[in-house]
Amino acid sequence: MTEVPSPRLRLLRESYGDPVGVEEARSRHWGRLVADAEHRERVTLVAWEGERLAAVAPLPLAESLPGLLAGTAGRVPLSAARAKLGDLVRRATAPSDPVAHVLTRHGVAVAVLLDAARLQPRRPDAAPESAPAPRRLAALGDTLGDVTAPTLPYGLADLDSATGGLLAGKLSLVAAAPGAGGSLLAVNVARHAALRLGRPVLYAASGLTRADVAARIVSAESGADYRRLRSGNLTPPEHTAVEAATASLTRAPVHIDDGAELTPEAVAETAPWIEGLALVVVDRLQHAPDEALPLSGAALPSAARALSRLARDLAVPVLAVVDSDAPETVTSLDADTTLLLTRTEEDARLRVEERDFGTRARVTLRPDTAHARFLDAAAPAPAPAPAPAPAPAPAPARGPSPAHGRTRPAGTGVDGRIARTVAQVLDEHGGDADEAAAALVRRAIPDAMELLDACRIGGRYDVVGHPPLPGILRKKSAHGADEIWEARPRWTRPQLPPGRHEVTALDINGAYLSALKTHLPLGALEHSEGNVHSTRRAGLHLITPPDWEHGDHLPDPLGNREEPGPVWVTEPTLRLLKRLSTGKYGALCDPPVILESYTSGATENLLEKFRQVLRDARDGAIEEDDETTLEYVKAMYSKFVSTMGESHFNRDLYRPDWMHIIRSQAFVNLWLKAHRAHQAGVPVVRAMGTDELHVAGEWRPVFTEGRGVSEVKVKDVYAAGNPGE
Repeated sequence: MTEVPSPRLRLLRESYGDPVGVEEARSRHWGRLVADAEHRERVTLVAWEGERLAAVAPLPLAESLPGLLAGTAGRVPLSAARAKLGDLVRRATAPSDPVAHVLTRHGVAVAVLLDAARLQPRRPDAAPESAPAPRRLAALGDTLGDVTAPTLPYGLADLDSATGGLLAGKLSLVAAAPGAGGSLLAVNVARHAALRLGRPVLYAASGLTRADVAARIVSAESGADYRRLRSGNLTPPEHTAVEAATASLTRAPVHIDDGAELTPEAVAETAPWIEGLALVVVDRLQHAPDEALPLSGAALPSAARALSRLARDLAVPVLAVVDSDAPETVTSLDADTTLLLTRTEEDARLRVEERDFGTRARVTLRPDTAHARFLDAAAPAPAPAPAPAPAPAPAPARGPSPAHGRTRPAGTGVDGRIARTVAQVLDEHGGDADEAAAALVRRAIPDAMELLDACRIGGRYDVVGHPPLPGILRKKSAHGADEIWEARPRWTRPQLPPGRHEVTALDINGAYLSALKTHLPLGALEHSEGNVHSTRRAGLHLITPPDWEHGDHLPDPLGNREEPGPVWVTEPTLRLLKRLSTGKYGALCDPPVILESYTSGATENLLEKFRQVLRDARDGAIEEDDETTLEYVKAMYSKFVSTMGESHFNRDLYRPDWMHIIRSQAFVNLWLKAHRAHQAGVPVVRAMGTDELHVAGEWRPVFTEGRGVSEVKVKDVYAAGNPGE
């Protein structure tokens, strides 16, 4: 790597500012530093090791360096460059033959990543080598075409008539108190642009999920009652209308970003990738501060300025929603156009204001909240959809149908998606259950994520899919592990009680499915130090583990850990150790000592509806001897857990903390079953993984045999022990 002497490093810092680390550049600043190089001709230094620096530099500056671009390693798309930034920086600062990389967007060069040693430091007191370039001027005649450029309609005739629509290059702000319908108006505009005009829309959802946005669009398009859609209690006509609307919406050019760390920079980075982009919606700017939402609190004025720049840079309208109509809040955001939305019992009223012209129009709209939309005041009221009919008396049980072996109606689970998916795939494979099962297992991950989104509609908490992660959760190598100890048991009793014993190997049904009920951190993990534990938070903890002196008859709750000293454990492991140190469990160990933690506010019910839907589908499949559905459901919950940590097969969720916590909860559940058997006088012989428990003697008074989630089934029976003792 190229060594940069300290004096030169100091000059580079003075010229271009302090460098950012590779990980920081990748995860937090990538969009900004590329935009700085592309639009503002600024250089950003990226630190590699010690005094070795790379730079993201403007293309004209790189072109001015003799021979630099002749030795480039090629052109790298921005998204690929972000993913492998560490490798590109390493190659750019190599000790011999360093190579520069041209960064491209849609094949067009926008910046260069190069060795900072190639740059010429600018001393603060040095005179400029040449006069600055003149500012760009435009003749009036050249700009007249912009004056008559077409606008983008709001999709509401009265509002469009009063305002002329949304102007390209301008920031428009919907300011509405919570509950007034600001988000519904934003969805209205996005829906009209994408579905009526066929124009691509980027919908940046902050505080909402993609399922929230999709449900509002589906309700508005289908005319189905929004609350019944969210609860999965649609009437038959509504169900038909939703299916028809969903089919037509499949190719709608609406691109939803509900990822974590949604900032104006992230929106600016994503927007240029959408070909023909016509509208950016940011829903919403939250007035109250929230550490999990960058678009909230004191950050709003700077966010609004960044969105104004984005509108100008891309020459598209940007429509943002703020959940406040307080004058001081609205004024601080300084939008080009502000739509102040207020609600009465009968209607909604908009006052449209422009920065330089004051109040421009007043418009009355009619809220149709039952269908998540606004209508023009003169539009005819939609006929209310009939309420669901009372549930009929249960029909007598029937045998399996000859075609598919299924009797369960397509209403199981959230809006019947599991049953309908299985029926559809069986039809596609001519009723061949084996082929259908294989096809369903292949699609289990995306289907599980869609089910999770559906289950989260109307949920109290949002799923943060891609939060920033502490270093303890990062793998040390491509095939290595991170620092978290899950406490997986691999224990065999060293000596059985005297005599010969019949040992039964029990299989714990649905171990991972049961483990979905666990305390999960909601947002980004926050660091703390000291022996303090809050039951309202959950996460990862560095502890000094207690000694375990009961290994002759019970497995160590920390699993087969051989290394001494502190260890990072998950929330379920910590809570189990704390319980075992209490009198209720006979003080089996000393309490663990917490040295430091990474935690967030938590709930045990985040995945509860998702778990219940999968459990009900599993139970129904077992009852009807439907192995096709059973294999599909098992694949959904097992792959959901195994791919949420790091997998190319699941791009929607990257929560290695959740993966460790759920796995550990499964191990804790197995330990508790072992302890339950021991307390009942049934010797525990072996505990392995999440679902294997071997016990000696009569175990049926302790556990219920069956295939249900709360039951166990027999895998094997064998004899063990010394008959002569």
